[in-house]
Amino acid sequence: MTASSSATPLTVSPADVRRCLDDTGPQMRYQPIVHLETGVVIGAEAFSRFPSTAPVLDWFRCAEDAGLGSELELRAVDNILAVRTRWPRSWEMVCVNVSPERLRDEQMRLTLSSVPESRLVVELTDQTALPDDWQLRDQLERLRNDGVLIAVSGLRPGDVQYERILRIQPEIVKLDVAILDRIDTDPARKGAVEALVSACRRTGVFVVAVGIENEEQLRFVRSMGIDAAQGHLFGVPSDIDAPSLTERHLAASSLDPTA
Repeated sequence: MTASSSATPLTVSPADVRRCLDDTGPQMRYQPIVHLETGVVIGAEAFSRFPSTAPVLDWFRCAEDAGLGSELELRAVDNILAVRTRWPRSWEMVCVNVSPERLRDEQMRLTLSSVPESRLVVELTDQTALPDDWQLRDQLERLRNDGVLIAVSGLRPGDVQYERILRIQPEIVKLDVAILDRIDTDPARKGAVEALVSACRRTGVFVVAVGIENEEQLRFVRSMGIDAAQGHLFGVPSDIDAPSLTERHLAASSLDPTA
């Protein structure tokens, strides 16, 4: 959840955001994260949904421009935690998108740290510039001390933020499937991704491939030694009680990665 300013015209007004906050806030939908060795759903990523067809990012951008960014992100986190008693027992993680600048808010930190025996994962969104390393690392360390894990999403070898993100030492790295495009015909790209996955495995970082839509992509990420996957192949973002959030996905563990 982030709200960086942009020259692109917004399709949401501050009044829309205020009405949403005065009602129940964003509705939360969950997409399963599947372990590639067992096919078991080990968690989910929570996504915000709003009462219009406007892009989700427009809501957060508008909220930020109107001085409501902190309130909107906090309400989304509150709505995720409100159903924590319904999180399936098999879940080891619930990924909550939080923009790095929002970690400066003490109320956000207290809310994220408020769940006993938490399976909460703070997933730092990648649409906004990270604050200075020392400042962010201090904020993240406080969360870790409270039992919260840290994930980074959208990580790509060669990105400007790549080295800085690795210095944050996240427990989970989420790789967009787009970085795997043309990997069979691009040795440099393949080498960079393999090096990244290898570095994560050496340091105990859990790797999730995001955006998996077909069995060919699934087979490839398994061959790369990636730990888990997320995408429409396993289920679209759904209500907390959707069957896709608990059923075992046999294809994830049965496909031959060398086929």
